[in-house]
Amino acid sequence: MRILVILMLLGANSIVHADAIDLNLNDESVYFAYVIDYGTAALDIGALYKEQDNDDEDWIAHLGLEAVGEEYSGASTLEGGLGGRIYAASIGDDDVLALALGGHVGIFPGSGMIGFRLYGYYAPDILTGADAERFWEAGARIDFKLFENARLYVGYREIEMRPEDSRRSIEVDDEVHVGIHIRF
Repeated sequence: MRILVILMLLGANSIVHADAIDLNLNDESVYFAYVIDYGTAALDIGALYKEQDNDDEDWIAHLGLEAVGEEYSGASTLEGGLGGRIYAASIGDDDVLALALGGHVGIFPGSGMIGFRLYGYYAPDILTGADAERFWEAGARIDFKLFENARLYVGYREIEMRPEDSRRSIEVDDEVHVGIHIRF
């Protein structure tokens, strides 16, 4: 009986509101993320699959946690977050584990239908392991608000990692993509 009560309490604490899904793609990559909103914090779980020109198949998965918020100034909406992501990846013959710090900022001028978003995460050598010394991801996008809970966007993403004992970084992704972001 005691075990049943403990399981019920744990289950009640783990009920969360799933906030959004994000999906974007181009001819060589597909990205999917599931975002769980905890009010002033957001947890996101995502993965990118990329086919390289040399027929290699790279993948990157992340688990992120950010403090998030929105501000309304005048007629514009400003949203942002600050936190970090844990990355696990297989890039070519190299494996990557990284704890990257960063965040995002977005603005909808005039609280209109078009918005702009920037994001970036960086893991220096001290926070990067396996076969890598550095890892970073950055991007920008233009959002088109279709409904209050649905956005279509065009974005650009760049992901790089530096293998151990190398002076050159490997460019994993540097492509334009189209995507959807749906809140529910």
